[in-house]
Amino acid sequence: MKQYILLENISKTYDKNNNAPNDSDKTQILNIEEIKIPLGEFVAILGYSGSGKSTLMNILSLLDIPDLKHITTGRLPKITYYLLNETIEITYEQCSDPESCSPSSSNITVTVEQKNGEREILKACALRSNYFSYIFQHAYLHPNFDVEDNIKAPLVISDRKSGLNIDELIASAGLEGQKKRYINDLSG
Repeated sequence: MKQYILLENISKTYDKNNNAPNDSDKTQILNIEEIKIPLGEFVAILGYSGSGKSTLMNILSLLDIPDLKHITTGRLPKITYYLLNETIEITYEQCSDPESCSPSSSNITVTVEQKNGEREILKACALRSNYFSYIFQHAYLHPNFDVEDNIKAPLVISDRKSGLNIDELIASAGLEGQKKRYINDLSG
């Protein structure tokens, strides 16, 4: 079975000025009616600076939310992750106060459906900590931690440290023999 992400009705606009009174004062960054992104393959997102690459990644990982009404279709956005053993559906609802909508607000519903039909509703933060690995544009590594501790920190936070071999992870990144070095001592 092919694994992929299906994005539907994903648009993102920003106000050129705060609280822009009309559409001419807004900048459209994304306008996706429907697209499939394959998983398990290398996918490149190309575009000039400011074209929406980071915005798309932030929306995919629920660090940002799309417009709650698609700019062209007028429909609510939806993201579905079709994975090997489960399907994750992310839906959005209109907020009574759009200014209060954020990725942590209750306007996002994350439903995980197992192949056996079991369904579970998750919070956005649980989805991020249990399903996503995200490498930020800027590393956000802790300068007072060595390589090993920078790897362990998110594992401890998500309670996923058991069964992982830190030395293998470090080797897979080509950093053998570097686990006790501090981040600022390594090449960019």
